Amino acid sequence: MLSLKHPELNQILSSLPVGLLTARTDENKLILILKLSKEMILAAKITRGFRISFVPYSVNEKNHHALLVLFPDNFEEPLSLVHSFYENLKSRELLELFSQDTFQSYFFDEHNRELLACNSFLPNLEQFRNLATELNPGQESDHPTSMTFEEVNEWYSDAPDNNASNTFEVTFSSDVYPAITHFIDSTQAFSPMPGDLSFVHYSLERTEPGDQQELDILLLLKKIIPDADFYLNPVRTDTKKEFVDVLAANDSHVLFVQAKDSPNTESLLRTSIPRKASKTLAHLKKAVEQMKGAFNHHKKNPVLKFSGEQKECVVDVGEREVLGLIVVKELFAEDAEKYWEAIESIFAITGMRCLIVDYTELHLYSNETNADSFFPTLEFLHTNMMEKKQFIRARFN
Repeated sequence: MLSLKHPELNQILSSLPVGLLTARTDENKLILILKLSKEMILAAKITRGFRISFVPYSVNEKNHHALLVLFPDNFEEPLSLVHSFYENLKSRELLELFSQDTFQSYFFDEHNRELLACNSFLPNLEQFRNLATELNPGQESDHPTSMTFEEVNEWYSDAPDNNASNTFEVTFSSDVYPAITHFIDSTQAFSPMPGDLSFVHYSLERTEPGDQQELDILLLLKKIIPDADFYLNPVRTDTKKEFVDVLAANDSHVLFVQAKDSPNTESLLRTSIPRKASKTLAHLKKAVEQMKGAFNHHKKNPVLKFSGEQKECVVDVGEREVLGLIVVKELFAEDAEKYWEAIESIFAITGMRCLIVDYTELHLYSNETNADSFFPTLEFLHTNMMEKKQFIRARFN
């Protein structure tokens, strides 16, 4: 595996929230490194490839191209990633890489875990080589703000024939190494409860997502608030039932997290958009009731007691602020009003503040906020939502 041969790669990937990298081998060939969501990686694995599209657009009356990477997961709308494509060494190396007869593609998730590696090529290579000489990457200084995901997707949709003349298949011919289905990382340990110790385990395909998703959420939160105490699936001492999926407590705040994920399988990836949106609402309804229960228990019991493997764990909330966070697999713009109604319902019944994010958004928080800004950002968003009576998502430059 590439990550085993080159452990220094982890540090490089840690500086990349998501996207594409190139690396040059001793043979002077470029390899492609992709840091993506597990859904995108599984889509690439199932379809044995992905697509790259150079989308034309104009800024300040200058014509440029943006790079859109597409991972077809169903027949309605592919998963997509906007990658910066400016006039710099990174973009020139991407063009050089895709112009090679063959290249290797290595796929990593948001935790820098290597999950897939394939030998790759472009079937329409000569057409791409011709286009590469005509592409016009923009100057980063020409863009007053970063291009948004929505803008590039809109340009792609508006282009004639879905930008077919500038879109290319990347096809996998074979695996670089035999496929691995399950991983245990003995170099990375975590504490499900203070005093306990476990190793990280994970897989790309997930038929039962719960425990892996909850651990992934804990790892993202640990990146944001590293000095906090974390509790994974804490069990109440009185009822012997799970209190929340994840609890995080630092000097100023206590965070209750309810996680709702769906399996990461081929059948789920190919589910229609309306069906995916419906699943999110069903999961959200259950999570809202669980969060209300957690808040109400806390209000009656400011000193929370949980069963641990070694000893009973106690969280004395004291004067700390308590916030709730519901994390679902995916949010859909057309259901924003229903998400707002869920947030308002929790606040109306419990008087406690809770926000709703999808997993991709939480990953964004882990790259854009830290222990000083994370909780104020959540509080600011909730205040804004209550004032405007609408669902609002965080946006970062």
